[in-house]
Amino acid sequence: MKRIQRVSICALAFAAYMVPGTVSGQSTGFFDGYTLMKIPKSKLPIGATWNDVTGPVGEGVSSEMLDTTGSVVSFTSANDKNFKSGAEGTITKSLSADAGFSSSLNSTIELASVRVVKVKDGNYLKNCIGRVILYEAILADQVGFTVDKTRAADLRASLFKVYKNATIGADVETGNKMTISVSGAGLFIAYRLIKLTSSKPSSAKVSFVDDVPKQEVSLNGSTKYSCSTADYTISICACQTLACVREKGKSLGGDQLPLGKLDQLFFDCGAQWVMDITDRNEMSTGKPLKSHQQFKSPLAIQNQFFNLCYRTDRDGFEIDYLEIQELTFYLKDGITGIGMFKERGGKAYIRKLHVKFENYTSQTSGW
Repeated sequence: MKRIQRVSICALAFAAYMVPGTVSGQSTGFFDGYTLMKIPKSKLPIGATWNDVTGPVGEGVSSEMLDTTGSVVSFTSANDKNFKSGAEGTITKSLSADAGFSSSLNSTIELASVRVVKVKDGNYLKNCIGRVILYEAILADQVGFTVDKTRAADLRASLFKVYKNATIGADVETGNKMTISVSGAGLFIAYRLIKLTSSKPSSAKVSFVDDVPKQEVSLNGSTKYSCSTADYTISICACQTLACVREKGKSLGGDQLPLGKLDQLFFDCGAQWVMDITDRNEMSTGKPLKSHQQFKSPLAIQNQFFNLCYRTDRDGFEIDYLEIQELTFYLKDGITGIGMFKERGGKAYIRKLHVKFENYTSQTSGW
């Protein structure tokens, strides 16, 4: 897979992409795989499962799971006759339906700050394998309308009716034409459906070991345990929680505390862990990328999943994740106080999943 972007823990920035293609057989250029809306919408349930009879099911994903990328400034529909006939037509329909404005044969539109809004959450997409979803959409945030001067008053009145929360700009006169711009229109004018398919993920078993010399571990335990592969070094530490347990343990009698009481202290102190990740795949700065995340768990960490890296392009994504099926620690008193020790065994894997996006054409095209 061609790697364009690394997100999630790897990075949080996306890059825009503008590729050639068609829109339901109508247009070439910007909108490969997209379907033009019959009527533009201010809200779209991006991420929703798609039903061929009813369209999207549910409200889609939350705004925190979406990413808005890229922009096309001064993207003029008159420069693309095929797109003009589709995009201008669908926007004009919204004016006609909501405000009674009928299009002029000499009218044109100009789209600025056209953006792609798409699902960015790798965990969510991973759970959509085998389904069709509304993955991304084209948002025309700024729209310029150019009409004959004789139609300008009608157009302005229609714009104020339709775009109540937008900013309607001043008239700009050029010859016998008048242009009026709308900022903050927030119009979704096209969307893309995809079906997600995947192959079986590759797996590598990893073992977490302490980060201190062996002779010290047997006596004092460790605060940090790590595993390492060619791509990653991953360390987990309950450092702050353990410090809290030690402090509370002193006040309660230290080594006289039963193990069950130590477990309860660990829970009372927040059961907070920190995972530090070094990613040697990402060397854009000349050094491995370092990141961390926090999670809560008792001393027995079971059936937990942690994203390590998410790489995406237009055709799909790869996701590396750590799966801890079972990793158990216990607390006991060492020479220097209460220490953390790891039980023998444990099951943990780093898995790599490849998911392909297939453009999907629905019977409810344009819905």
